Amino acid sequence: MLEQDLYTVVESLVGSRVYPGRVPEGSVYPAIDFIFIEGPPDQTQQDYIRNPRVRFNVWADTYDDMLNAALALRQRLDHHIGDFSALFMGGLDLDDPETGKFHRVVDFSLWGN
Repeated sequence: MLEQDLYTVVESLVGSRVYPGRVPEGSVYPAIDFIFIEGPPDQTQQDYIRNPRVRFNVWADTYDDMLNAALALRQRLDHHIGDFSALFMGGLDLDDPETGKFHRVVDFSLWGN
């Protein structure tokens, strides 16, 4: 399954601090959460290949930790080929005064089952 394959690849970057949806309160940082943005599947012959976008939120206590985790995520996933394929689509730093954490959004396009 695409979600599990992606989780397995990403958890190698920050250990088990990868969360679907959002980072739980009281978590250790750096941490990454992600959401899938699904579109219609591509149909090739009789197989359906999913092509969702995935939005990762990289969170850290310091700017350097956030930058290093986001860079590691991009290096690990961009042009990844394996159980799924991934392509970097862009990123954006956001200010989050509520948490006081450094935050970068990193988007990828995925292909897989």
